[in-house]
Amino acid sequence: MRLATLIASCILALALVPAAAADDWQTFSDPTGLFSVSVPQAMSASNDTTKRSDGTEISVIVYDLNLGTNDELMVRIADFTGRNLDPDRAVEGAVNGMRNAGYALISSTPDNLDGHTGVNATLTDNAGLRYTDRIFFIEDHLFQALTVVPKDVTEDQTATALRFSQSLHFRR
Repeated sequence: MRLATLIASCILALALVPAAAADDWQTFSDPTGLFSVSVPQAMSASNDTTKRSDGTEISVIVYDLNLGTNDELMVRIADFTGRNLDPDRAVEGAVNGMRNAGYALISSTPDNLDGHTGVNATLTDNAGLRYTDRIFFIEDHLFQALTVVPKDVTEDQTATALRFSQSLHFRR
């Protein structure tokens, strides 16, 4: 009898607990199948170019998700095909490029992901925005998984940025 009462009490308690919000994150895979990342909603894609210090232009594909003012998730892929770059120097160059653009480096640590070596850098800009950048050079392409959060970041923003950053995977 006690067992039946306990079970009934547990069932009633569970019925009264509101259902947790469904996790509606989805896996985004780039069209070439080189990487995947989890996102809370669809990313937009755009093509861009950037100039190197020697003046040559590099094509860049940007997958972007703007979550609000100063709150962004992004994957940038710069194509260095035929440039014969040293992977370590390319990654270091990306960090130095941000520093040269006025970003203050908070930390830079080695990062290993799916057999690839890169860097996990955290920087801030003059407005106090915090950038976390996982940078890898794979198959002549510089990959940057970037998160941007405001100076007065919330716990939810931090959790979203961390989940995005940690979900990055390379398929080759």
